[in-house]
Amino acid sequence: MYDFMSKKLLFFLFFIIITQILLSQEVLTGIQENVTIINTLKENSSVNPKVKNNSPLFLPFKDDFSYKGPFPCDSLWEDRYVFCNSTYQAFPPTTGVATFDAINDSGRIYSHALPLSFYADYLTSQTIRLDSFKVGSNIVSLKKSDSLFFSFFYQPQGIGDAPETDDSLVLEFYTVTDSTWRHIWSAEGTDLQNFFNLNNSYFKQVIIPVNDSILYYNKNFKFRFYNYASIGNNNLPGWSGNVDQWNIDYVYLNIGRSSSDTLYRDITFVNNATSLLKDFQSMPWEQYNVSLSANMLAETDMTISNLSDITYNYQYLYKIQDTLSNILHQYDGGFFNLMPFYQNGYQNYIPHCKPPVNFAFPSLSGFTDFTVTHILNPSAPLDISKQNDTSRFIQRFRNYYAYDDGTPEAGYGLSIVNGKAAYKFTLNKTDTLRAVDIFFNRTFDNSNVQYFNIMVWSSLNPENVIYESPLIKPVFADGINNFYTYFINEPVILNGTFYIGFKQSNANNLNIGYDRNTRGDYNLFYNVDGNWYNTMYKGSLMMRPVLGKKIYYTGINTLNNDKTLNLSVYPNPVYNGILNINLSGAVDNVEDATIKIFSVYAKEEICRKYSEIIDVSSLSPGIYFISIYNNNAVVTKKFIVGK
Repeated sequence: MYDFMSKKLLFFLFFIIITQILLSQEVLTGIQENVTIINTLKENSSVNPKVKNNSPLFLPFKDDFSYKGPFPCDSLWEDRYVFCNSTYQAFPPTTGVATFDAINDSGRIYSHALPLSFYADYLTSQTIRLDSFKVGSNIVSLKKSDSLFFSFFYQPQGIGDAPETDDSLVLEFYTVTDSTWRHIWSAEGTDLQNFFNLNNSYFKQVIIPVNDSILYYNKNFKFRFYNYASIGNNNLPGWSGNVDQWNIDYVYLNIGRSSSDTLYRDITFVNNATSLLKDFQSMPWEQYNVSLSANMLAETDMTISNLSDITYNYQYLYKIQDTLSNILHQYDGGFFNLMPFYQNGYQNYIPHCKPPVNFAFPSLSGFTDFTVTHILNPSAPLDISKQNDTSRFIQRFRNYYAYDDGTPEAGYGLSIVNGKAAYKFTLNKTDTLRAVDIFFNRTFDNSNVQYFNIMVWSSLNPENVIYESPLIKPVFADGINNFYTYFINEPVILNGTFYIGFKQSNANNLNIGYDRNTRGDYNLFYNVDGNWYNTMYKGSLMMRPVLGKKIYYTGINTLNNDKTLNLSVYPNPVYNGILNINLSGAVDNVEDATIKIFSVYAKEEICRKYSEIIDVSSLSPGIYFISIYNNNAVVTKKFIVGK
């Protein structure tokens, strides 16, 4: 008996130890700040937190959130608490959703956030006239027989955090007669996999009759969604963050509908346009230029959907343009039939086929951008939404490699003292590592400001360290792209495959940004017990190796103009979108120079090869800085874009 009990106890202790090891290796957490919202507010301080239309809206009311965001369209919605985006959803009806979470309209965790469920985001419609509707130029009284229905799609979790059962999503209608909000519908929290198992779909559509004419058929009807959220009760604040996401899409209120009116005459892109590079979102031009076609995808993946019950005939095409809008390449896929979603599900432009790339970016040098635009042209005139028929991607060439798209949906860290993470890259030619860019998420009380080392390896098995920095701390960069640049003390010559990463000095989470929409995870490894393992989390760590020539520029606030160069720009202010550039003085190899334009908040707006004319029509009115980089010299000039 004693031996039997001893064996059981030993087995139990062994199980507990192994479980703790498995659960305490690498952790993915929610973010405490939404940098997209924060940067938008910095660039446009005039954004109104609450907009109320003077005139009520007429039916129909429809929003599929397939616009840039991050705030909802103020002509339809009177508040801005939700995050309009195309990054947190999983397999949506259309590209773009409204995400409810625990982050407020200033981009930060709600100050009243608690481990228990609390009211979080609201999405409130503008006032809608339900006393009448328009028929041409005539206004007709609304009756029950006009069959008014309200519908929307919803999804728990998406690629974020699953809401618990107490963290529900709620819909309410406003009654002007007693100035109260009435509960109409709600859903309790669950994880996405369980939601899919129950509904056989990643989004579920809800359709509700609005037939109480006494309560709702008036000039002041409104509806609103809101969510409950709860912050994890964790003693280590570095592990807590944004939680309990819900996504909604395709909100639609109109007459002439029924409970079976769940299909829409709309062809739409489902996913965002992505990089045309085989492995990266961005890479150094000097590395790309070694073998242009070898760095390109063979085909691009643009998923589309037909939300109607009929087969659509449509045309697909994409085009690639340079910074002056010159078309460098265009692919016309011709006209094809697209079957309804409920029959065939999501499709490519030809069912079971992807658009070929058959293109390499032209041979240039330095930093430059290209715009890739995908377009759907339905032949039927009844396509009810045009804004979801176009999708764009800016292909950037910089002095770094990036698996990530620049926007974090989560934070990555290890919970073991001396835990290490390594990120694999492969060069096309020998190069010099000058720095490492890292995006750090802010955490409660800056609890992740802990010492760590930047590491560089030539191999992991056997482990060969070729650079280890002194102990350093995370820095939360508010400048260009929110990445902080850690310069390498002595340049490291690299060839072939190498790894950059970190070694932490304690068990707290460094909370490095993690992009859940790209796939750098195949190249991310961690070590907590002397062995290297591939990460379990899909996505990309927001850590980038900076390569090439010696870097003299560290941010717009530390620019030192080269006294031997003279820069003038005109007209200033510029009103017609065309800025002329005159660079004089000790100019050498001007064809290798690079132009960068920054906002007053140090956000990089334009980056391209030097030319004497640059199109700035994409810039909003305001103050900007233009910098010319030439042979390690920098010269900067301020200019104004007029209204």
